[in-house]
Amino acid sequence: MRLRFLAPLAVMACAHDVVLPNVQVDSECGNLIKEPGEECDVQSAGCVDCHVVPTYNCNASTCNVTCGDGVIGDGPSCANPRKDGTACDLNGWWVGRETDFTRDIVIGAVQTTTTWVLYRFSQSGEAFRVEEELNCGTHVTGSASVDYTAGGLRAVMVENRMDAGGKHGPRKGTFKANGSGCAFTYERFYAVRGVVEDTFLPSDFSSHPDLNQLQKLPFELDPLHPTGQNLTGAIDAAGDGLPGISVRVSGLASGVRHSAEREWKQYASVKVIAPNALDFTAPGSWDLQANVLSATECGDLCSLVAAGAYAAQDIPSRLTLHFIGHTLGSARVQSVVKGTTRGDQKIDLASCALARATLQQDISQAPP
Repeated sequence: MRLRFLAPLAVMACAHDVVLPNVQVDSECGNLIKEPGEECDVQSAGCVDCHVVPTYNCNASTCNVTCGDGVIGDGPSCANPRKDGTACDLNGWWVGRETDFTRDIVIGAVQTTTTWVLYRFSQSGEAFRVEEELNCGTHVTGSASVDYTAGGLRAVMVENRMDAGGKHGPRKGTFKANGSGCAFTYERFYAVRGVVEDTFLPSDFSSHPDLNQLQKLPFELDPLHPTGQNLTGAIDAAGDGLPGISVRVSGLASGVRHSAEREWKQYASVKVIAPNALDFTAPGSWDLQANVLSATECGDLCSLVAAGAYAAQDIPSRLTLHFIGHTLGSARVQSVVKGTTRGDQKIDLASCALARATLQQDISQAPP
């Protein structure tokens, strides 16, 4: 009988294992490296003992004074204010001022047309879209002054919505890095006033149809003696009993003009926009159709009140955007926006009045 011996299993181990204790290395304030437990570690009056001083905003390399919601600046006086965060970013609330030029059909004099829009944008990557907006009215200066009547302003505030609640919204664009700054594009958007939207707007804005390719607007052969025979699709937008959108004209002649109108506008930056700018301007192009349907409250000068205008396309249009803040609850935004848009028209009217005061009319014809 042969006996077989099995070798015992060897256990691999080190003869002198050493177990190191958990050692937490203390942060070293002043080495210009933000470490655990430090709010900041930079050479700045805004960073003391590696803690951020109130009213300052610090990143890995510098500290700036916080001027308001989403805005920073230099020093206690908040000099050189600019947007905080990503350089090319439209997230938040902005006041928009569109500046266009027309010529009156009487003598061809140039008129400056300013339209104010209150926006809340959201941006993801390079693409942005309109989340909320209010058309805050138009003011025309030149051979005459023109403003919406109270009813006309209430009408344009709710028509032609550019946000997701509109039939053709949300309006979109891009805001992206370009060299040392940013580049801006804002897609073409069509609008009508004083007529049914569905009838007189293109079904697809992205196809960029010419206005003359669309269904003809309602019209009167003689606005001073209207017959009402060619007004299919016109609406009493201002609630004053007359078809069309209503504006009050003042100057050499005064009265109220009622029109059917249609236009498109689009914008794209040519020059590089400074990163983190609170304000920037982009050139644009537009076209306008306006058929005067009647003139009232004008006495013997109705012919002047009824004189319309056409787009002066040889003078560049422009859009100026002014950043007011990120959130509706901040004091900076509430200094302009008095509440959620489209919830209470009295609040919307108050917000629009402040938006118009924020960016006053600029009549300069120089290209942006």
